[in-house]
Amino acid sequence: MSRYRTIDIRMHGDAVIASLSRPQPNARSLWDHLLYGPQTGVVPGLYRARERQLADELGWDVEPFRECFAELFTARSRLGFEGVLVKADWQAGLVWVPNSVKYNPPANPNVVIGWADAFDELPECDLKVEGYQALREHCTERGERFAAAFERLPKPFGRRLPKPYGESGTGSGTGSGTGIRETLPVPVRGAVADATPIPQQIAELEQRYRGELVAEARTACAMSRRNGKMADAVWLTTLQKLAAAPLDAVERSFRIFAERHADGQKDERYLLGIVRGELKPVARDPRRGVLRAAPASAFKATNPEDLFGPANGGAK
Repeated sequence: MSRYRTIDIRMHGDAVIASLSRPQPNARSLWDHLLYGPQTGVVPGLYRARERQLADELGWDVEPFRECFAELFTARSRLGFEGVLVKADWQAGLVWVPNSVKYNPPANPNVVIGWADAFDELPECDLKVEGYQALREHCTERGERFAAAFERLPKPFGRRLPKPYGESGTGSGTGSGTGIRETLPVPVRGAVADATPIPQQIAELEQRYRGELVAEARTACAMSRRNGKMADAVWLTTLQKLAAAPLDAVERSFRIFAERHADGQKDERYLLGIVRGELKPVARDPRRGVLRAAPASAFKATNPEDLFGPANGGAK
């Protein structure tokens, strides 16, 4: 049975810890830092980071850092194992530690739902798509509740970069062993958007609606984020879903959402729910209808005795 330890990330900011001597550049210390350094976040193994940032945190120069990263990247293949310990897209500023979720799994589906904002804020690139696929596979293996929770995360939009991820080399490849290049995998169909820039796609979809309504709706959705901002990729996904609904239903939903739910308690999923509600046919009870005026015959004179009987107990 595996044994685990809890590490408080705040220790990296402790004055006593910061005063200790630092290790000389080596792959093992870098590995430890990549696993539980201050740059890590709530999404297991997937976080923002750049070469110089990580090197500075360790007190190293960039070149020794690159050599250590290259050693980590090739560690498994040198021993005949498949896969890699770590990948990075330095241009986008994203690091992926594939096995992290295996040793730091979400405790329950609510934890997975809690990844949404942090995942949304990660830079869009093909490495993010790869991390998304792996995390999704992990949650699917955990059961229906975990799988359903993961589907609430925003889908990433990959983009191809001139530098393949995993590259930490010094240049054109001199045979020194300091450069890493890996062939980009083919993304899963449907996970990557077309080549049109996201802002342009958003502008084209927003043209369907009155400007003030769509702007107010996006602002209301953004209020559900801690930073008050909504990533373009998430808003694009929302607009693509809304495009299938009638224009008038969407605009009514925009107005309802902006007027009633701009307090940050509801997000774009609730907006989509309002649209679905607008599209449902109104159920009518066939027994109910419009009240019509009663005919004059309904008010004809009535003998009281017919209703209450004769007066005086029936005495004549």
